[in-house]
Amino acid sequence: MAALYIFVLSMALLYPQQAYSDVPEIVVENSEAYIGSNATIPCRYSPPTSSRISWRLSSDRNDVTLVSSVNPVNGRFSLLSEENGNCTLHISSFKRNDSNTYTVTVGSGDLIGHGSANLSTAYRTEIHIEDDVVDEGEVVELFCNIQPDAVTDAVTWYHGNKTIDVDDRYTQSDDLNILMIKTAVSSDAGIYSCQIEADGKVTPSWNQPSLKVNYIRFEKTEYHHHKAVCEVTSYPSPATVNLIVDSQILKSGENKVEFEIPEEAVNISCNATTSSGQYSIHYFDDEDDEDDDAPISPIAIIGIILGGGAVLIIIGLVLFYVFRNKGKEQTPKQETREVKEDVTYKPVPGDEGGVSM
Repeated sequence: MAALYIFVLSMALLYPQQAYSDVPEIVVENSEAYIGSNATIPCRYSPPTSSRISWRLSSDRNDVTLVSSVNPVNGRFSLLSEENGNCTLHISSFKRNDSNTYTVTVGSGDLIGHGSANLSTAYRTEIHIEDDVVDEGEVVELFCNIQPDAVTDAVTWYHGNKTIDVDDRYTQSDDLNILMIKTAVSSDAGIYSCQIEADGKVTPSWNQPSLKVNYIRFEKTEYHHHKAVCEVTSYPSPATVNLIVDSQILKSGENKVEFEIPEEAVNISCNATTSSGQYSIHYFDDEDDEDDDAPISPIAIIGIILGGGAVLIIIGLVLFYVFRNKGKEQTPKQETREVKEDVTYKPVPGDEGGVSM
C-alpha cells in the first residue's frame, strides 16, 4: 500500500499537468451568420476526455441551458459531435435576435472550464443593375442593397478599381442606395461594385455585375485622290461597313473599308450597322477630295519662279516710276525776276545840249 502511494505521488510530481487533466481547457471562437443560414460557434476542449458540455446565453439571467451533453438537441439549437474534444454549438435558420454572447462550460463539480463567444449577424451587400445593356445616351440605374435591412451610413461605388465621384453625370438617391448615370457613354461599360457602411460594419458587395453600352462611331473617314476610307469602332463588334457611291454599295467589310472612287462619282457616303441595331452614316463632300498632298511638278515650279520674277520686275518698275515723279515734284523752282535799270543822264558841264538816253 505504501509503495502504491509513493508511485502515485511520484507520477504527480513528474507530470503535474496530468494531475489536473480533469480541468478542461476551452478554445472558443467568435462567429457570424447570415439571416436564414446555419450558424456555428466553433469550440474545442482538451484533453479530449468524456466531459459534460453545456451552452447558455450569457444575457440570460435565469441561466437556462440551451443544449448539453444530456440534452444535445433543443429546437434550432444542437450540440455537434462530442468526439475528440469537440464542443461546437450549431444553430439552424439563424435569426437576427440570435445575435448574442454565448457561454460554454465543460467539466463537472468544481473542475469546470469556461469559455464565451459572440455570434453576430453577417450583412450581405449586393449590387444590381436594372438594365445591364443600354445604348449610348440612355439612363443607367445601379442598386446597392444590404441584408438584413439596416440604416445605411455611407455607400461607396466603384467602376472597375476606380471610385466613382458623384458629379454632373452621376446622382445618388437620398437613401444612398441608388446611383444613376444620367447619360451613358461607351466608357461607362465595365464591371461595377459597391460597399455599404452600416451598423459600424463595412460590407463590400459579393458580386460585380457588368454593364454593356451599345455604340458605333466613325474613327476615320478620308477621301483623297479618289480613294475613300471608312473605319469604325462599335459594341457589339464587328460592325458592317458599306461604301456607297451614287446609291450603290461598292464595297462592304467589317469595321473598315477602302476603295478607289470613279472620277464621275457624285454622291459618296459610308454607313455602318451592328447586330444590336446601331446605325450611323457619314457623307463625303466634294471638298474632301482636294489634292492638298499632291506633289508639285518641275514645270509648275519653273512657272511659279518665272511668274514670281515677272511680278517682282513689274513691282520694281512701278516703284521706280512713283519715286521718280515724286522727286520732280519736290525740286525747288527758280524765281525769275525782271530787272529794269533806271538810267538818268546827268549833264556834264560844257555839254549844253543835254542828251538823254
